[in-house]
Amino acid sequence: MNSMANITALVHTKNSAATLESCLKSLDWVDHIVVIDMESQDQSREIAKNYSRNVLTHPDIGYVEPARAFALSKVTTPWTLILDADEEVSPNLAAALLKIAKRDNGNAAEAYYLPRKNIIFEQWISHTGWWPDYQLRFFKTGQVTWPATLHAVPVITGKSEQLPADESLALIHHNYQTIEQYLDRLNRYTTIAAKEKDITTALPLTFSSEFNRRFFAEQGIRDGAHGLALSYLQSMYQVIVQLKQWQAQGFPDRTHPASLVKEIGKMTDEVKYWLADYHIQQTSGLEKLGWQLRRKFRV
Repeated sequence: MNSMANITALVHTKNSAATLESCLKSLDWVDHIVVIDMESQDQSREIAKNYSRNVLTHPDIGYVEPARAFALSKVTTPWTLILDADEEVSPNLAAALLKIAKRDNGNAAEAYYLPRKNIIFEQWISHTGWWPDYQLRFFKTGQVTWPATLHAVPVITGKSEQLPADESLALIHHNYQTIEQYLDRLNRYTTIAAKEKDITTALPLTFSSEFNRRFFAEQGIRDGAHGLALSYLQSMYQVIVQLKQWQAQGFPDRTHPASLVKEIGKMTDEVKYWLADYHIQQTSGLEKLGWQLRRKFRV
């Protein structure tokens, strides 16, 4: 498929041999592919050279944003598409992006957020805060800049739009395949995050707020065991950031036992609220009224 729409795809790699070929095959419709490799030790570079004549190297500092900012300076086509090496573009999404690029006019947006379908532990996670997981990935070259910090928010010049939250238009993301992979990234990312921002919420509330948001508010319960596992893991991310900040301070301990008990009590109250809220959605009549009262008074 030849786009004739002057699109460059940027693909970032770091020991991505297991997924890279599928990613690059899904880009046969763009005009140019530029691969930015962050010092891979596997076959990533060799695989990349089979699909691109532009395989560049960027130092690996533990996260992708600096390499992304570097890559944007290499694009000369009117449009840019960004992919990670564990993502793929479906045929329907490719057709939609081509249509956007070819109809370019004064009324078109400069940047587009794409929905992303996360496959985690061999299952599409359609709740738990993982869908539609919009990502800014397609834009007019020069209209987006990317700060070189972990999980940085890109800066857009001009109008942006979201593609519909339609599974057929989603990036396919082969996210965490194993618990070990999740924990490896968690360890790396929390070390960086602990240096960049200070979280002052009490540890029990840090955990419970994140867990309740993902499992109840974001309906992780509908993802079954996967939703429960991810709610636990995502909650631990926030806790570990705080623990690493505590470690950097030398493990000070000036907390009175009564304060710890009070924090646990607040966590328990949150759980009671969300359990009652869940039952309200599942019941009717007097039983529902009873749960509404329990939610109000957190009993």
